[in-house]
Amino acid sequence: VLGRDAGAGVGHRDFDLGRAGLGANGHAAVWRGVVAGIGQQVAQHLAKPLGIGIHLRQVGGHVYDRGVDGSECHWARVLAFEPPNRVLLSWNISPRWQIETDPDKTSEWEVRFIAETPGRTRLELEHRHLERHGQGWEGARDGVEGDQGWPLYLKRFAERIAREA
Repeated sequence: VLGRDAGAGVGHRDFDLGRAGLGANGHAAVWRGVVAGIGQQVAQHLAKPLGIGIHLRQVGGHVYDRGVDGSECHWARVLAFEPPNRVLLSWNISPRWQIETDPDKTSEWEVRFIAETPGRTRLELEHRHLERHGQGWEGARDGVEGDQGWPLYLKRFAERIAREA
């Protein structure tokens, strides 16, 4: 997440979200903890107060959140869903933190889950093709790689998994 690559995206870094003591279900627990929390983590930056996060977990579906006012915010498309190893989503949030409806102007973020041992899972996150967002994409890159971006969400995912272990 934190390294920049030549493709104008945010490179990937490995994060150890596994925890000793998770046992034989550790990999699946990490998958569930991260995938279940995706909407709740990211949608905090959008303008409307949110009720429950709703996620369609199938290729071609959308990740969306329903606001307490009943409105729906479709902020990602599911491009690949391969439990418990990989999820690939579009990032339909513009550099101005508005929903982008043109698929050609969205980036992608992929999360890979690698079971290193029965009790240890490594998560790899790559947010790429940020240049597709057009003018202001550099600010989007800086935002997702900054302290309030992916590093914060990955820390929260790790905390959530630790609580549920």
